[in-house]
Amino acid sequence: MSDKVFRDPLYNYIAIDRKRDGWLLKLIDTPEVQRIRRIHQLGVSNITYPGADHNRLAHSLGVVYLMQRVLDSLEKTNDAERIKRARQPLLAAALLHDVGHGPYSHLFEPCLGINHEYWSIEVILNPRTNINKILLQEDQYLPKQVASLIQENDPGCPTWQKSLLSSQLDVDRMDYLRRDSLFTGAGYGHFDWYRILNTIHLMENNKESYDIVWPEKSAMAIEEYIFARYYMYQNVYLHKTTRGLEKLLVAMWKRADRLRNDGVDINAVPVLDEFWNSKNASPNQYLNIEEFTVLSQIQIWKNHSDQVDSILKCTG
Repeated sequence: MSDKVFRDPLYNYIAIDRKRDGWLLKLIDTPEVQRIRRIHQLGVSNITYPGADHNRLAHSLGVVYLMQRVLDSLEKTNDAERIKRARQPLLAAALLHDVGHGPYSHLFEPCLGINHEYWSIEVILNPRTNINKILLQEDQYLPKQVASLIQENDPGCPTWQKSLLSSQLDVDRMDYLRRDSLFTGAGYGHFDWYRILNTIHLMENNKESYDIVWPEKSAMAIEEYIFARYYMYQNVYLHKTTRGLEKLLVAMWKRADRLRNDGVDINAVPVLDEFWNSKNASPNQYLNIEEFTVLSQIQIWKNHSDQVDSILKCTG
């Protein structure tokens, strides 16, 4: 069998050709990508929606699947060679776009000071990471091409390629809306994704520039997507219980950081202590921080002396 198949609750089977895309399977097996298996897709939303225990790896594989479908569709209706040249960096970016996420996804970005896109790019470009080594084996320019697709407002990235991964209507959002709807049980994330993917086109603006467009007959499917996104934000992503818990955890973390800066021994676990004490943390130091790290730290504070009791109470 030439395909490696992942069973998925949304798409049934996600198939990756071992001969053509063996490099992609190598990326999936790296410690950096496997780490996001231990990062919740929806942060602490499983407190509000107990079924929302799905992870960033499942989502990233879903984005790879949708990107495959988009590229196959574009090859049939546009310049096939242009699409084939873009295929490898686009599939790599689809898999790696969330590799820099910290514990509970976006939750601790304000505490750690840098957003996940920065760390994703660092992991891709740093010569010490497994991801960088695999990409370089394929093409010396591939790491920079992938980083360019993920980096916001990179003028060197073709507009149409960037739009597929990061725009108001992209494969990233199309996967997480449906996936989050499924696992939360909130039935708001449904839309005709199949029609959107299969009616996509490239339109040439001039000799160097192309845009992603859809025919008028796809308008209703796109409207459906827009409403799905709105309802998911109102009912899931901005749910008051989830947002309240996020505020508490961020306040706790900031309180711990203030105590540490004041010279108080907060009994930090080794990987956090190393990250906090590093002036220029490496990607590997950052990637060592997982959700298990946060939970272990909270457990230590819970059983610690009154010296750090105010951390859990978010007081002082």
